[in-house]
Amino acid sequence: MRIKQFAATCLCLISTTAFAQGSCEETDLYGYMDDLKTELKSFSFEVKTGKLTAASSRLDVMLDLLNKSRAEEPFLFREKGLEGDELALRQSQYEKGIDRLIGQMKKIEIAISQNDAGTVKGLLSDVGKSRKKGHRAFNGDC
Repeated sequence: MRIKQFAATCLCLISTTAFAQGSCEETDLYGYMDDLKTELKSFSFEVKTGKLTAASSRLDVMLDLLNKSRAEEPFLFREKGLEGDELALRQSQYEKGIDRLIGQMKKIEIAISQNDAGTVKGLLSDVGKSRKKGHRAFNGDC
């Protein structure tokens, strides 16, 4: 009897986790961030291979995705049931993180216009650090 109860509990936990993951992946924010990751990988490759002009063509797309992302609410907030002042505080922190990324991308844009590959690479490293920090703070159980 205990084995059946254990198996039923495990099945419930697995299905709940799968459901939560599916819900997260269906949000607009998840799609924007997934597209941003793809663009950022291509951008990074182009910078590393010295193709700054090709890389610069991706900046508008990435800035658009970041601006769309800024208007969204991270799934983690729903997952944790945040409300009221706590939700407002966390949303504000999230928006500041996105604003930081937007600022870094604009600095990259300036460095590319000055053909300064060294600065672009340094700023790209900063973008990666900001991305990791943001994911630790706001990425739900996706």
